[in-house]
Amino acid sequence: LSSFQLYYLNNLNLHIAIILNIFQDHLDWHKNFDEYLGSKKRIKEFIKNGDSSMNESNFIGSLQPGVTNSNLYSDIKEKSIFFDNTVDIFMQVIKKLNLNYDSAKEYLINSNNSEHRFELVDVHDGITYINDSKSTNFNSVSMATTKVNNCILIMHGLTKNIDSKELNISKEIKKIILPKDMKVNLDNTHSEVIELDSIFDLEENLEKSIHSGDTVLFSCGGASFNDFKNYEERGNFFKTIVKNIKEKNA
Repeated sequence: LSSFQLYYLNNLNLHIAIILNIFQDHLDWHKNFDEYLGSKKRIKEFIKNGDSSMNESNFIGSLQPGVTNSNLYSDIKEKSIFFDNTVDIFMQVIKKLNLNYDSAKEYLINSNNSEHRFELVDVHDGITYINDSKSTNFNSVSMATTKVNNCILIMHGLTKNIDSKELNISKEIKKIILPKDMKVNLDNTHSEVIELDSIFDLEENLEKSIHSGDTVLFSCGGASFNDFKNYEERGNFFKTIVKNIKEKNA
């Protein structure tokens, strides 16, 4: 349930509620982070089960997404597409709910990424292209940068008043390409920053920047609707660029 849904809801019957993690987001709509947090926490109000004494026991909110034990669930992490801390959180939920470990493990190992979520688009001339257009906040793009090497990061979009301190770029990011009007402070980044007049200048500038051995990560860190209808249209825009570059160098 989104923070917007929870803000307005008055009646909902849930058996179990789980909050996986909360990071700054949608601060262009909520008054501040406290209101956003309060909205998300309202999910506890809707746990019914016919016994109010069960409310707290059926609320799972003590998970630690920022702490990853590298030895915990290592057999899953080595084979799964998901981030390590996602695996940790998921398996904590499975344990808390007394669900089947083997079934959960099989799901995590055999799952594929959805379209526009860290989606492998192509590998051509030694260059790997990843479409993560669904990344619309700084925590999401920060996590994506931990999964790449020797990378050019492309950012775009409306940052929703999220503090730039929430952006923690991996040292594997050697260049960041973004439009001039994107409101993000990159003064503390170690990466070379290339500013575009418009995101629609991306193809020409990207061609000049890529070399064999690079990874190109389109992980935007902002909402899409200043230039696109939605993140799907934005992701398809990037995939068209990858196709065009491939055809030019075929």
